[in-house]
Amino acid sequence: MRVKVIIQKQLGRILAIKNTRNREYYQLPEGEILIDEDPREAAARVLKEQTGLIAGDMAYLYEGDDEGVPTIAFDAEWRSRKGMIDGCKYVGPVHLTQGPGGAYNYEVFQLLNIDFSHVIDDVMDA
Repeated sequence: MRVKVIIQKQLGRILAIKNTRNREYYQLPEGEILIDEDPREAAARVLKEQTGLIAGDMAYLYEGDDEGVPTIAFDAEWRSRKGMIDGCKYVGPVHLTQGPGGAYNYEVFQLLNIDFSHVIDDVMDA
């Protein structure tokens, strides 16, 4: 089982990292849930490992199939960005609905009521 973490910024941008399998695409911070690890703890760990951010409030959002892998998404806030890893970007959600995991991300963004027609589709440093 895997977790994904969604952190939103103003104007509908979402925290992303370069896709680990195909650097042409962006992805949400995501990773495997370790044995005996709570999904919420896994989401906080993944967020820190991949972005350097310390998780703040985190809410269960969605559980579904992401390319054959059961995946839980969390809507999160961060409370500390000390030591943020280079390469983290805030991107328009369209960037995260293309490539691997895109269909799953689109479902999650619909739950968050993200309106793609009013979102600036650009990339900015985190």
